[in-house]
Amino acid sequence: MLRPTMSRFRLAPLVLLALAPVSTLGQDLPLPDWSTSSLDCPATVRERDVVRCTLTLRRGAVDRFDEPAGTEWTVTLPPQALFAEVETGAEATFDPERRVLQGQALIAPAGVQAVRFSLVAAPETDGSRLTLRASVAGADTTYLSATTEVDPRRRVGETTALGPVAVTSAGLWVLGFLATGPIFIGGCALLGGPRPGVLGLAVAAWVASGFLLVFAALAREDARLLSDYREAACVVTDTGLHTRTSGQGRHATNISEPFVAVRFELAGTTTFGTGFDSGSHLRVGGATWPGRELEAFGPGAEVPCWYDPEDPARAIVVRGPGGAYLFGLLPLGLLALVARPLWRAVTRGRRR
Repeated sequence: MLRPTMSRFRLAPLVLLALAPVSTLGQDLPLPDWSTSSLDCPATVRERDVVRCTLTLRRGAVDRFDEPAGTEWTVTLPPQALFAEVETGAEATFDPERRVLQGQALIAPAGVQAVRFSLVAAPETDGSRLTLRASVAGADTTYLSATTEVDPRRRVGETTALGPVAVTSAGLWVLGFLATGPIFIGGCALLGGPRPGVLGLAVAAWVASGFLLVFAALAREDARLLSDYREAACVVTDTGLHTRTSGQGRHATNISEPFVAVRFELAGTTTFGTGFDSGSHLRVGGATWPGRELEAFGPGAEVPCWYDPEDPARAIVVRGPGGAYLFGLLPLGLLALVARPLWRAVTRGRRR
C-alpha cells in the first residue's frame, strides 16, 4: 500500500527538475532595457526660433516580459528655453517651476515610441547653448542630452558689413554719433576761442545729445509697436526672465526683464512668438523681482498680444510707452542748461 505513495514522492523531484530550467531561464532574462533611447534637437537655431526636439524611446528585443512594459521619462529644460508644446507621441505634463517636461510610455518588446516636443529659444540668447537633459527610468536609468547653438536674429537690412565685421543699424548710429564728438567739441572750442568753460559746455551738450538719441530710438520703437504690430488672441505657454547687471562692484544691481512665449493662429498656422514690451517700461532690481508683474501671464492664460507682421516671432503682451522716458528729462534738462551759454560763447568768438 505504500508503494504508490513512495513512487509519487520519487516523481516530485523529477517534476521540479524538469521545471527548473524554465524558472531559471525566466530569472536570467533582464528587465526592460531603454539604453538605446535617444534625444535629438537641431544643431543651430536663431533666438526666438522654435526648437523641435524628439525623444525616441527604444525597448530591447528580449527581456523577461512578453507584454508591453511601462517607463517614465523626464526632460529638463535650460533657463534659456521656453516650453511651447508636445506635438505627438505621448501625453505629457510641463512643470514651469521645476522646468521639466515629463510623461509615461507603454512599449512592447523591440518597440519604439517617438515623443516630439517644441521649445522656443528665448530672446537675448544669441551666442548661448541650449542643453536639454533627459532621463528614462528602468532597471538602470538612461541619461541623455542634446545641445543646440543659438545664433542672433536680425531683420532684413538690420546689419551692415564693415569689412569682416557685421554691424547692426543701431551700432552704425552709435559709431556715427561717436564720430561727431571730435568734430563738434573741436569746432566749439575753435569758434569759442580762449573763453573759459567753452570746452566743458561743448562736452556736456554732446553727451546730453547722445542720451537723447537713445530715448529717441526707444520712442521710435514704441511708435512702431502702436502703428505696425497686429493684434491676436494668444495663449501663454511659458514665461522667463533675462537678468543683466547694471553697475560694478558694490553698486552693481541685477535688473530682470521678463518675457513670455505665446501661441496664436496666423493664416491658419499655429505660430509661436516671444517678448513682453518695447523695453521702455521700468524694471525693479533685486532677486525678489518680478513680484506680481507676471502673475497674469502664467502658462495657459489667454491674453491679447501684438506681433510684428514682418517677423511674427517677435510678439509683446504689454503695449504702450513706459516710465523710462522720465529719465529722458535729465539729459534734456542738461542740454537746455548748457545750450544758451554755449551758443553765446560760440557766436561771440566768431564776431571776434
